[in-house]
Amino acid sequence: MKLDFFRDEVRCGFYIPTAIKQAWAGSLAVLTEVDKVCQKEGISYFAEWGTLLGAVRHGGFVPWDDDLDIGMRRQDYIRFRRAVERGALSDGFALQDFRNQEDHWLFITRVVNTERMNFDPSHLNRFYNFPYIASIDIFLYDDLYADPEKEKQRCDEIKEILATADGIASGRFHPSTVVKQLELMKQRYGVDFDHAAEPNALGVALYDLAERQMARTKPEESDTVGQIFPWILKGGKGLPKEYYEKTVRLPFEDTTIPVAAAYDQILRSRYGDYFQIHKVWGGHGYPFFEGQKRALEEVAGGKLPTYEFDRNALSCVWDNTADCQIPSDQAYWVKRIIEMKGITGEILFLASGPMNWHGFDSLYRHYANTPGCHVTVVALPMCFKDALGRVTVTDEQADALARVSEYSDNVKITEWWDLDLNHLRFDLVLIQDPYDAQNPVLTIPDWYYCERIRRFAERIVYVPPFYGDDFQPEAANDVYNLKHYVLTPGVVWADLVLLPSETLHKRWLEKLIGWAGKDTADYWEHKLICTASMTSIENHCDEAVETEKQDSHPKKLLWCIGANVLTEEPERILQALRERIRIFDEAKDAVRAKVFLYPADRKKWREIDPQLTDSIMSLLEGETVIDENTEYMNALMEGYHAYYGSPSPLIVAFSRRKKPVMLADYSISG
Repeated sequence: MKLDFFRDEVRCGFYIPTAIKQAWAGSLAVLTEVDKVCQKEGISYFAEWGTLLGAVRHGGFVPWDDDLDIGMRRQDYIRFRRAVERGALSDGFALQDFRNQEDHWLFITRVVNTERMNFDPSHLNRFYNFPYIASIDIFLYDDLYADPEKEKQRCDEIKEILATADGIASGRFHPSTVVKQLELMKQRYGVDFDHAAEPNALGVALYDLAERQMARTKPEESDTVGQIFPWILKGGKGLPKEYYEKTVRLPFEDTTIPVAAAYDQILRSRYGDYFQIHKVWGGHGYPFFEGQKRALEEVAGGKLPTYEFDRNALSCVWDNTADCQIPSDQAYWVKRIIEMKGITGEILFLASGPMNWHGFDSLYRHYANTPGCHVTVVALPMCFKDALGRVTVTDEQADALARVSEYSDNVKITEWWDLDLNHLRFDLVLIQDPYDAQNPVLTIPDWYYCERIRRFAERIVYVPPFYGDDFQPEAANDVYNLKHYVLTPGVVWADLVLLPSETLHKRWLEKLIGWAGKDTADYWEHKLICTASMTSIENHCDEAVETEKQDSHPKKLLWCIGANVLTEEPERILQALRERIRIFDEAKDAVRAKVFLYPADRKKWREIDPQLTDSIMSLLEGETVIDENTEYMNALMEGYHAYYGSPSPLIVAFSRRKKPVMLADYSISG
């Protein structure tokens, strides 16, 4: 996993801290293990539920979700389980289901990276200091009867078996009822049960019987598939079998994941317009590891170590007022910003990476052009640290991690090891990394920690390189993540923290007062400064793009053709593409369209339908086809005015920038 993956970032306006990235990395490690087994054994699987939505809409996790779901057809799952029983999984990984996991009364199989929370240093170093159980869920898809009456009968039988199992395992049934129900199951299914067995063992045997009934439909009796537990039992109808006959691998974070080739039809059947963003997520607690953490704290009889507020920081260094009653209004905030910008003398910028420089850019230009200011910029290396908090790179590697060459030529960089801080004094230090030693995976050189900077800084200003969208107190996942990136040493020790909106100011203030105590309210009011002038790079880019849209002619259109068309529109797609090419050619004085294939790897297309793929590629030979992957496209898309075509993660990016998005319906001519 690349280091940059673990950096805090904002996606779709949602702030994702390193702590959540750890959970993602753990789940991705399990996915890699499952994928290894499936590829070796020739087993087919596909992304499901939120993971399918994330793969198609975001190119990775749904930002406010943190679990991984995959699906398997019954026959593939049987082969997968047998491979696991033969020892196919690497050491430490395990498969859990109702057969081997206590109280796992579900027909969902879980593959985990450890069977219990693990604080062993070797395990932590393997999984990026993440001690909790990371997993992926496997949902099973069975053939459904084409005859609705047969399906209803099967579902009623399964419900009765499960009710019997639950009644026995929970001890609710009288012994005579147990005997009666087991005899009924024997007569109906020809299965003998050990009446002397423990209730839990009988429950497992009955669940096994229920699963066999789920698998009993013959392929020739079915034209649809579905998850019998719980959806078909609740009246669901399943989806056509052909939706799942072929898969295509789509980008997913730093890897790829197979999805059913008819992914657009599947998502539309479940969510309707699935590109509409709804940041409300159910199904499990967020994040998944908090439940494990609470369980561990209950056993331990106390809270796990965490960063605590240091009351020694309670000082108003900025203007040295003891009992300051701070008015939270725009006039006050503007006054403080003017004071900050009026500082002259030695100014130090501590940059945490070229990708974050945009957060400093306007302030850097201000001080660099202000008489009486001498500006120093230090590019800090971001490094991995091991389970014991030690930096795991050499000095030479750290130099490379500073990425000095990636900064703009207009920014003069001082090497991070080239400042003798013991003999320097700065009038103002601006920081971007607030964690000091508190980030669970990453660190900057410790002599640049904020608490230590105070020794040679008159004033410290924390300028977050990006901010999430405004959110209200009921946005539980947004509120939860605040504790990871707000309750940090940089926020405590800085004299000012710059925030872009009054709403975020309120959310940060609520979190900090709840953490440090009501008596600290004035301290945080004094420190957190709301300023509309500190815009994020996204807004800056929006303005630049709007200017370009007004001046650029003809308009540039990104035309996405997704591999889903091979399955969803095989008979119409060639004619539909010819018509679109003709239309764009006739309108070339006003619109220039460039084709983006999703996924970009044409080999993945050919795995679905080689003949149709070759025909499409032949048809596009005269067109401008962009082969870059989505990572590059997110940067390149700034040059495009609108999006047209198939689903891809770029739809979200275009929509966020308020650029037109038009989804193609290739079943309609013209």
